[in-house]
Amino acid sequence: MGILCASDTELAPFLKDMEVERVTEKAMLRFHQGSIEGVPAVAERSAYHDVAGDILTEFHPWMPLVYFPSDKGLLSATGRYAESAEYAIRFGAIVTGELFVENKDRGRILCKHGPLAVDMETAAAAHACYVNGVPFLSVRTVTDTGGDSGPEAFERNCERTSEITAEVVKGLLRAWTRA
Repeated sequence: MGILCASDTELAPFLKDMEVERVTEKAMLRFHQGSIEGVPAVAERSAYHDVAGDILTEFHPWMPLVYFPSDKGLLSATGRYAESAEYAIRFGAIVTGELFVENKDRGRILCKHGPLAVDMETAAAAHACYVNGVPFLSVRTVTDTGGDSGPEAFERNCERTSEITAEVVKGLLRAWTRA
């Protein structure tokens, strides 16, 4: 299982509970290998909101739709966990683009995809998992809403939402290991 964090702030809550066995540096990144909740350590679907859909459906990887599906087994375990989770767990689409979304772009993205969240990482990770046959599930905690300025809200809320994400992922790991 792999956990992808966009910043050191997002990673910190995971590292405090991780039994780190090895740290490897590659491609100017640091990879922490170990386990969380005894599990070797890591939405329903995701898509790019700023990539033409036919790039994915008419060319490699020749997908039937523009959405990268989450693993059904992981979704099922998450549903069981959500029944008793301390935090609200929502299921739906996450769409990814390379920039913070400006007000002028929000309506187009909502109309086209109806996502629960927009981020800068999920579809890229889902894409890599899809083409390599690796089961995928995304867990996101929202730092800003449609009414907030993305960068400022991110900075203001990142630390707390990262702690919440780590708690949810640990709960999911416990649920998955019991399944």
